[in-house]
Amino acid sequence: MSPSRSSAPGAAFLLGEHAVVYDEPALLFAVDRRATATVEASSEDDLPDSPYVREAIDRAREHADEDTPLAVEVSSSIPVGAGLGSSAAVSVATLHAAARELGETMGSERVADEAHEVERAVQGAASPADTYTSAVGGFTLVGNGKRRVDAPPTEFVVGYDGGSASTGEMVEGVARLVEDNPVAADIVGSIGDLSRRGVERAETGDFDSLGDLMDMNHGLLDALGVSSSSLSRMVWAARDAGGNAKLTGAGGAGCVVAYPAKDGVREAVASEAEETFAVSPAEGVRPE
Repeated sequence: MSPSRSSAPGAAFLLGEHAVVYDEPALLFAVDRRATATVEASSEDDLPDSPYVREAIDRAREHADEDTPLAVEVSSSIPVGAGLGSSAAVSVATLHAAARELGETMGSERVADEAHEVERAVQGAASPADTYTSAVGGFTLVGNGKRRVDAPPTEFVVGYDGGSASTGEMVEGVARLVEDNPVAADIVGSIGDLSRRGVERAETGDFDSLGDLMDMNHGLLDALGVSSSSLSRMVWAARDAGGNAKLTGAGGAGCVVAYPAKDGVREAVASEAEETFAVSPAEGVRPE
């Protein structure tokens, strides 16, 4: 029999990262760069040296009530630790492919829930934002509940500074700030308010107004100490070219997302980035 192969997209925050940890809403979209997991029954386990893959395999086995040894290969076009949900995509793709190889069907909502537990087990704390978005695709609103957002397709620019940062460390840093400083807690609430307004803009296709909210969100994230000089240079390059931009993900290093994806904005971001590419909302987890 042929091995089971599944792929899952990355995820980018348009609004709401860090605040989503405190049950505030976040607006995301699935990025059309994907991780692919190939899973095949074997005489013994042959797994990549990845806690996400190993935890995902354990959960797929629990779901299928089956201990068959598995050989797993994973490939990805998503920058690692850069704010585009690379670990979520790997977890989602691996769960989906492993369940299929073990003879069970795992729907996207179940994959999202199980992949969130994978990330919590590996990281110690994680929001369901990346894993849900990777599993179901398109635009999503995640916070106190999760749902797809019916928004028209559009294109964004991603700038990558070539670096990465630990999601756990960045989340812990914000948690200390929120605990010690009431103003930081107010900032988290304000970020949630931006997401509530942003989902209305997305549903009506008013991405120009959504871009203005993105600019405000970046300023609030900067106040929480999660931006960096390289991220800010990409953000300001996009703004100087007439666009809107903000960091995406935990911060510290990694990626920014900018709008609109017109040549001037893309070229401006590229002048400060290690890599630049256009992205559109993508389909969620799927068999390949």
